Amino acid sequence: MGNLNIQHDIIQKLFFMRTQSGVARLDYSKPEKDEMEIIRTYVPEPDRQKGIGSALADRAIVYARERDIEVIPSCPFVKDYMRSQSIQE
Repeated sequence: MGNLNIQHDIIQKLFFMRTQSGVARLDYSKPEKDEMEIIRTYVPEPDRQKGIGSALADRAIVYARERDIEVIPSCPFVKDYMRSQSIQE
C-alpha cells in the first residue's frame, strides 16, 4: 500500500488509520516511562492481507525507537512481525 495515513493518539495510546471498511488500530500501554507494551492490533476483515497491520506495527516501533522506549510485543501479530523483520524485543 502506498503512503498510509497512520495517526497517533497519545491520550488513548493507539496508532490508527481509516480503511475502506472501518478503522485499523494498534493499542498499547505504557507500564513504565521507557516501555511501550503493544497489546493488540486490529484490521477490519476486508482490509487484511494488505500490509496495514505491518504498517501500524512499524510506525509504533519506529516511534518507540526514536524515543529510546523499549517495545514489549504482547500482541502475537506484532511479535511475529518483529521476528520476521529481525527486530529485537
